[in-house]
Amino acid sequence: MKNLLSILFVVFCAIPSIGQQKTPIDPHPHIVFSPGDYRVIAPRGINLRSKPKTTSSIVKNIGYGEEVLIIHKDHYGFRYLGDVEDCDVDSSTLKYPVIGYWLKVSHEGDEGFVHSAYIYNYQFAYQREYKTNIFYDLLRSGMDCGFNLRYNANWHYYGIYKQDSILSLKEITRISFTHTMGDFFNFATTTENDCDLEYIIGTSKPMSTGELSTHTSLPRFKRSLDDYGFEKDTIEHGFMEMHHVSENDKRKVLDCYGSDRLHNIYVVMCADFDRDGIDDYLISYGEKSIQINLYLSSEQTEDGLLTPSASYFTGYCC
Repeated sequence: MKNLLSILFVVFCAIPSIGQQKTPIDPHPHIVFSPGDYRVIAPRGINLRSKPKTTSSIVKNIGYGEEVLIIHKDHYGFRYLGDVEDCDVDSSTLKYPVIGYWLKVSHEGDEGFVHSAYIYNYQFAYQREYKTNIFYDLLRSGMDCGFNLRYNANWHYYGIYKQDSILSLKEITRISFTHTMGDFFNFATTTENDCDLEYIIGTSKPMSTGELSTHTSLPRFKRSLDDYGFEKDTIEHGFMEMHHVSENDKRKVLDCYGSDRLHNIYVVMCADFDRDGIDDYLISYGEKSIQINLYLSSEQTEDGLLTPSASYFTGYCC
């Protein structure tokens, strides 16, 4: 599903939709690339080719997360590789052109050419010390300026889909990351089915699919903390208390892990994602620089501390 934040930023920043271009042109004709280490962001890896064209022979496949060294600052030609498709809020198809440049790189002694849409210089990425995203991950589909290009080939991925007021968890078999080289929205994340897709949960262990239940009579989407029994007034040093919301819930103390964003906090979504009979939460922190935490009750400690299982970050893109 198209990221709502992207829609708002497009409106307020008056950015033309690159998805509407019929024949993409070179957006940066005088671009140069800093020689150095880049990493592969394509979950299925990229092909190292003998020449800067898609019809040339393949030297090898380089896996996700592996480093490649750019040899020359000058590129070897602009290339449009086609489109990746996303689903808009009205279920219409959005297309993001895969554009970029052929670059000469080396990888473990082998030299060849790769397309810049599938690599990124991590030294320019927004770096954060992750205390979360160890056994779980949280992603969104659509365009974004945040650096959320995490993937683990041994994990399971599930989409949280919303149709009317019904939430369901469905397995996702394909995730794609593309460096789009836009002025503000630099990355596209897509799956095999983005329509009605709200969030993506990655996990090292399987989850049960199907319709998601909730154990509260409150609305499940975008409510204030008070509505769910969270006591924002108790926030101190990045923690806040939660009182009984349902019969199965014990009193909880939530680690906000984002104490620099203790404003404009609200519950994005409430459902029993891990199916243990207790509600779980997606909670948003901040306004321009936003952090969304996934809280799973099954990960609660014996002393009642509920820490984020995964976090999604997005910046102020304008």
